[in-house]
Amino acid sequence: MTSQEYQSLLAQLRADLVPVGAIFAFPSLKVPEGYLPCDGRELSKASYPELYATIGTVFGGTDKTFCLPDLQGQFIRGYDASGDVDPEREFASQQEDAFQGHSHQFNPEGLSLKNDGGHNHALRWRDMSSRYGSSRGTYSVNQKLPASETYYNSFGDSRLGEFIFENGTLSSGTHTHILSLGTIKPVGQPDDSLHGRVKVACETRPKNVALQFCMKVK
Repeated sequence: MTSQEYQSLLAQLRADLVPVGAIFAFPSLKVPEGYLPCDGRELSKASYPELYATIGTVFGGTDKTFCLPDLQGQFIRGYDASGDVDPEREFASQQEDAFQGHSHQFNPEGLSLKNDGGHNHALRWRDMSSRYGSSRGTYSVNQKLPASETYYNSFGDSRLGEFIFENGTLSSGTHTHILSLGTIKPVGQPDDSLHGRVKVACETRPKNVALQFCMKVK
């Protein structure tokens, strides 16, 4: 086997083992030969025809150029073609960080209403005729009131008047109150008694190690 044949075979083996467009995470800032960092850079279609044939302009480009993916500070997520796990996603699209929607139960210690607040109102008849000068009768709000504003006493005499509410409250009378709380502000460092100090940052993320993603370009 000649040296030229050997080099040709070696190149073919390299191509078969690691195809152009493959991405690897390298534990070094030194980029291996035949690779470029995935930093979104623009490349010439004429200079990298095989790579362009593989990825096209899915990550951007012009008539004469195409772009590498920009994976700086990014996690890679498998494309969900069926849309069962990551729905409404386009291939190679970027997804912003997010926090799953949820709710919390609120049980403020020491906050309560000591009194049941039961009460009723006194409803009295105010005589408006000249014959009687004092109020007559007290009605509970649950009692049936006369149908008209003409009141008849036990002697059959009629007199005009009106029903009025008196100020103040008496006993009993079931009802409810709505208790509203204003803005609840955290005090001090957030803490979870079971898991320790809560870590707060500008994004939601797991523990991670920063390596360099590189793509085989030739």
